[in-house]
Amino acid sequence: MFYNDLFNRVSGKRIREFSVCKEAYRLTVDLLDKHVKLHSSLNSHYSQYVIYDGLLYLSMKNGYAQSAMDDLRYLYGVDAPSGTEFLYRLKKLKLDEVLRGFTEANDELLSSAARMGAFSKPMVCAADYTKVAYYGAFNPRVVRSKHKDGTTLFYEYASISVVENGRRVCVYSRPITLLDIKSDVLRELIEETKRRGINIKTLLLDRAFFTVGCINLLKELGTQFIMPCVCNKRIKE
Repeated sequence: MFYNDLFNRVSGKRIREFSVCKEAYRLTVDLLDKHVKLHSSLNSHYSQYVIYDGLLYLSMKNGYAQSAMDDLRYLYGVDAPSGTEFLYRLKKLKLDEVLRGFTEANDELLSSAARMGAFSKPMVCAADYTKVAYYGAFNPRVVRSKHKDGTTLFYEYASISVVENGRRVCVYSRPITLLDIKSDVLRELIEETKRRGINIKTLLLDRAFFTVGCINLLKELGTQFIMPCVCNKRIKE
């Protein structure tokens, strides 16, 4: 997914930066191929690596399948499929397979970082709820929320990341459904972080976790935390 003549147009520090990006890209693609395992027939015109290109591009641009495939084709010279074909290949995957594969790939990256001493001391971490607008029919995997960007339906996921010295490393994430209880989700995020050998120094939380259940849980676990309050009748200032 890199221009063929990219390194002919830059020099010095920029070449080193591009080289690092290229190595990171190759590592990510190899991890996806190892853990996600896209299903494809022997006579399929588009290899799984082209689909991985699309996934990585979409994760960076947060766009739509067709526009992403057009960018790969016209900007990067990739023999990319149409948006419909791209989605068709992805829909062959089961949700459980995708979640397991991405978690395993991320865990392998975390293990490599841990071996280099990245998590040798307690870390400042951040827990977030993130919504992604959804425009299809309601289903059990989406949540309802305030009207935004033309919809009241959203895919939602919770994540916890290391946020030290301006660097952000995702440790664990999971999708959210209408049946999930926030304190249970928070407990899972904290336990999964510790299971990966990362000790939390201070936990930063967004206002989505401002509930009695979450605050009691944090006190129960002895976790130092910072969280913005939600203005209500009981909050004076």
